[in-house]
Amino acid sequence: MANDVADTVQLSRLGRTAEVRASSVDEDERTVEVTWTTGAGVPRRMPGLGRVIEELEVSTSAIRLDRLNNGAPFLNTHADWSLDDVLGVVERAWIEGEEGRALIRFSDREDVEPIWRDVKAGIIRNISVGYRTHRYEVIEEEGEPTRVIARDWEPTEISAVPIGADDQAGFRADNNENACQLTRATPDQSDKETPMAEEDIKPGVDPKDDAPESRKADPTPAPAPELEKKVDVAEVRSAERKRITEITTVGRKLKIEQSVIDAAIERGDSIDTARAAFIDAMADDDDEPGEIRGNITINRDENETRRNLIENAIEVRLNPAAEMLEGAGQFRSMSLLRIGEELLSARGQSVRGMPRDEMAAKMLERGYHGTSDFTLILQNVASKRLRAAYEAAPQTFDPIVRRTTVSDFKPVNVLTLSDFPAFEAMTENAEYKYGTMGEGRETYALASYGRGISFTRRMIINDDLNAFDRITQAIGTSAANLESDTVWGLVTSNPALASGTAVFHADHGNLATAGGITVNNIGAGRTLMRNQRSLAPDASTEGTLLNLQPAFLAVPGELETVARQHINATSIVTDVTKQNVYANTMGLIVEPRLASNGGSVDDWYLFASPSQVDIIEFAELEGQSGVFIDQMVDFDTDGIKIKARREFAAAWIDYRGAMKNPGS
Repeated sequence: MANDVADTVQLSRLGRTAEVRASSVDEDERTVEVTWTTGAGVPRRMPGLGRVIEELEVSTSAIRLDRLNNGAPFLNTHADWSLDDVLGVVERAWIEGEEGRALIRFSDREDVEPIWRDVKAGIIRNISVGYRTHRYEVIEEEGEPTRVIARDWEPTEISAVPIGADDQAGFRADNNENACQLTRATPDQSDKETPMAEEDIKPGVDPKDDAPESRKADPTPAPAPELEKKVDVAEVRSAERKRITEITTVGRKLKIEQSVIDAAIERGDSIDTARAAFIDAMADDDDEPGEIRGNITINRDENETRRNLIENAIEVRLNPAAEMLEGAGQFRSMSLLRIGEELLSARGQSVRGMPRDEMAAKMLERGYHGTSDFTLILQNVASKRLRAAYEAAPQTFDPIVRRTTVSDFKPVNVLTLSDFPAFEAMTENAEYKYGTMGEGRETYALASYGRGISFTRRMIINDDLNAFDRITQAIGTSAANLESDTVWGLVTSNPALASGTAVFHADHGNLATAGGITVNNIGAGRTLMRNQRSLAPDASTEGTLLNLQPAFLAVPGELETVARQHINATSIVTDVTKQNVYANTMGLIVEPRLASNGGSVDDWYLFASPSQVDIIEFAELEGQSGVFIDQMVDFDTDGIKIKARREFAAAWIDYRGAMKNPGS
């Protein structure tokens, strides 16, 4: 058989079931061996080919094992939305005979332990491999189903699954696609290319249908025009991508589990069929009374739009400079009670003749599917206004800190490595000498800070939204000020490092003699920084000269004028001894906090750039940059409690990038 390039198609990630080799469990190492492929043929429906039998070539030349052997994840049922979905890691993958095998190591997290126990007990026996195919060989033989053999394919992850999925259906854990080259196998004696028929993939077609007639062998040659009849492949792919996107969007809006969404996509459901299936699934799962199921698909979209417009109208009411969305103007002048009337009526609740007090209470009640519309709107408005105030608060410490994130509240150890031992001359037949590297260590841990806000039923009745907004903005500003107080407090309090020596100390070579801001004194400080040495490998040697250059001059407000004169003045004088040699060589940081918490109005500092050397590290909790907002309805106070939380830490990492002059 000879191969001719026929076409390139876009394929989503595919999957196959395999098995856990329970006898290979190693309890001490928390590992188990799995067989992730045997390459057996399974039916599939493929773009441009329709119904085919897919086979996987199991060989080192066909399978790209790099991703598995580089620590591919072991997932929970192909889910990849959060780190909690990762059950372990692929330690090693290899080909053994006609099987693909791998060694899986389980995480020792508490939430993974039940799954690990079930694997050891032989209760969980099924795994599934996700893979991408880069090249198929297409084989069509008279009277036989079309076969496609994966000659170049790449496993991307392995998952534990509760039930072995039907091999006739792949999975789509995402909508990303990859290009796959199709080569058509033709008899060697034929010099002609046989055109490949392109078939439309129609939403709603049962994958179990027989192959289209156009793909069956016909012993009687058909006229050439019929043989070469094709569809617009680009149009087919576009329609399929649109179907997948629409089904996914509707499913997520209705809060349908991803597995149900994936199943609808794999069945080839149309958007209408999928929507009906999602509604049925919700009806089965939700036993709450009083909701009209027939209206759910319409009301959800309308309610979401209404919430967005009301939210925007309240924002504009609080900040007239904010951009108003089209349609939000109708809500801008409404009182909070009038807004509540709109929201409750849209949910089918009768509000005619309802007293103001009862209306306010209804606005705070939880809906059938969680938080009420009004509390959700209020939380979103509070979050935006608080974050705006947080970001608007002046912070001057950014130029001298290195920002990072940490995953939990455990102590963080930051190492400062020494120089590598110096190279030594090698004589003939001499052996290499091995040295060690010294290290310094600083430790810190995240801390949590918070403040709560209440929005009461009385505030709704009195339409007292401005008071709520003022408190919200004050909390945002307070969070930003807390960060500034913490960082600059590290500078003025001059804490001891892990070695027991204060940051600014004569032993560290970063504490100048008393003197105001002058050309000579700035020069002395620059000299101290240039002469700083890295950590030495051992006590018998010196570290390397770092030649650090000050990037910032930091002063309290009282020294701002003289500082600007020394780093910004560009006057030309004839006496070279009076020229300002430091003009435009450093940035200026003016921070009033430098004169408090142990500091003085005479103190000034030089800082290198954090890109040159570690100075102060500012860490946040991973995934929660800035202020985090949450809310709940408070039964005891007939109101809404909104809490603002900030989790961060700041700590000195190395003293070498900073210099202090205590002034006059």
